[in-house]
Amino acid sequence: DDGAGDYVIVRLRDGYVVYGFDSGSGDVWLQSEEPLRMGEVYYITARKEGRKGSLEINNTLVATGVSKGPFESVSLRNTVYVGGLPSTRSLPDVISDRSGLVGCLLSLSVNYNALDLSSDNQHARAVDVGDCAAELAAGSACSTGPHRATRPCVRDLNFVVPGFTGASYLQYAYLSQSSRHNRWSLDFRATTGNGTIFYVGQTGNATSDYIYIKMIDSVLRLRVRLGGGREGEIVSNSPISLRSWHTLDITRNDNAIAMAVDKQKFNISAPGETTTMSTDLEIFLGGLPQNGGRISTGLGMVGCVRSVHIDGVALVLKDGAIGGQSVQECRA
Repeated sequence: DDGAGDYVIVRLRDGYVVYGFDSGSGDVWLQSEEPLRMGEVYYITARKEGRKGSLEINNTLVATGVSKGPFESVSLRNTVYVGGLPSTRSLPDVISDRSGLVGCLLSLSVNYNALDLSSDNQHARAVDVGDCAAELAAGSACSTGPHRATRPCVRDLNFVVPGFTGASYLQYAYLSQSSRHNRWSLDFRATTGNGTIFYVGQTGNATSDYIYIKMIDSVLRLRVRLGGGREGEIVSNSPISLRSWHTLDITRNDNAIAMAVDKQKFNISAPGETTTMSTDLEIFLGGLPQNGGRISTGLGMVGCVRSVHIDGVALVLKDGAIGGQSVQECRA
C-alpha cells in the first residue's frame, strides 16, 4: 500500500514485454529481446522460483535473472490488478509509468490456478473495461456487455490452415458411430517442443473417457482412460523434428490403442477391463480451454494442424468448429 513492499509486475514498454519482481533482496527486471507485433495473440509466462525469475513468450524462454540478496519469498497479501493500476495506489519508485494495457486479455492463471475473467465474483472492482475487439485477435471474444471479459466467439475464427499460439484451441462435437472402434489422424507442425495437440473426450466430467496427445521436450505422449479406470500412457521413443510436418494416426479397437507417428507405431492396452468408449464426445485441437477437462494438460501447442480425419471423414476445421480461441492463420 505504501509502495515500499514486495511486488510482481508484468507490463509492456515500447512493445517489449517486461517482467519485474522484488522479494526484499532488490528488484529484478527481465525483458523480451524483441518487441511484440501489435494485433497478434501471445502467451506470456512469468515464473519465480526462489531468487530466480524467468520470462517465456509462446513457450519460448526469452530472459532469466536472479535477485542479489538472500530473500526468496515474495509477501503479497494485496489485490491483484489486471490491465492497469488505479491512480491512488502507491508504487515502488522503479515503476514510474502507470499507463495500462490497450488490448485484450484472453486468459489468466496465478500459481497454475485459472481465474475466471468472465465472473463478477472474481472482480472486486472494474473501471473502464470494455469488450475485446474481434479484430485484435481472431476468435477472441463475443460482445455481451461492458465491464466484463467475454467468452470466445466462433464467428470470429478466420483461417485456412489453423495456427496455434500456446493459448489457442479449436473445439468440435463428436458423435462416434462405434463405442468399440475409432480412428483419428492429422498432420501437425510444431515450433516448440511442448503442448497439447489433440484431445478427444468430455470436458467438465471427472470420470470421462478420453485419449489425448501432447508433447514434452518434443517427445509425443498419448494418455488414455476408459470406463473411469486407471490411465495408460504411450511414449514415443525419439523426439520429433520441430518446424517440420508430421503425420499422427491413432486407432482404437476395444481397449487396444495404437499411435503411429510418421509410420513409426506404438501400442498400449488401456488398463482395466472396459473395452468401450463413450460415443458422446468432444474433440479439441491445439489445446484446451482453461477450465476444460479434469486432466492436467498444461499449455497448448505452438504450431499448425491440417488434414484432420475422424473415423475416415475429413473434419471441416473452420466452419465445423463449435468453439475456439486465439486461432491464427498458419505461417509458412
